[in-house]
Amino acid sequence: MGGTTHRANLSHLNECIKSDTDIVVNCSGIHARTLGGVEDSDVFSARGQTVIAQLPQSYMNWAFFKRGANGESTYAIPRDNGEVTLGGTYEEDNYSTDVDHETAAAIIYRCLATRPDLLPKDQPHLIIKMHGVGFRPCRKGGVRVETEWTTDETFGKKILVCHNYGHGGSGYESSYGTALCALKIIKAILES
Repeated sequence: MGGTTHRANLSHLNECIKSDTDIVVNCSGIHARTLGGVEDSDVFSARGQTVIAQLPQSYMNWAFFKRGANGESTYAIPRDNGEVTLGGTYEEDNYSTDVDHETAAAIIYRCLATRPDLLPKDQPHLIIKMHGVGFRPCRKGGVRVETEWTTDETFGKKILVCHNYGHGGSGYESSYGTALCALKIIKAILES
């Protein structure tokens, strides 16, 4: 629809404001905690670890999910490329990007205990493709979808900022809905 994408590292929200900017939609995720002009102390990270394995031919193509204790979840999500994502963890304020091999072994154990058909009978171990470590952009109090006005010093004009972050591990699933909510809020403010 004529839009363009620019990638940049920002230390302050106002760095994305140009002379023709009227509205900024802030979807900075985990960086909303440290991004100047936002600095939301309610934002925190929840580390997640997964194991990507080869999906056996005999495996029925459906996912399962089981919530456990201590931030553990047991799930297997088949992919179209013949792999399966096994998980997982939810570790608040753990910023390590290193793969914890004990955690990986526990994930595999939990998944095989729930679904032994993930491992073909003629195979002693799963074929591990890779390990994943990621950070969920969580927020105390939930997702922040709200607007505020700010004055840009460089161009001397008011800018409408709409915040849309803090989705945790549900960003993909909730992104469309929160985007519609942000759009509705922006339109209401501009019409008033």
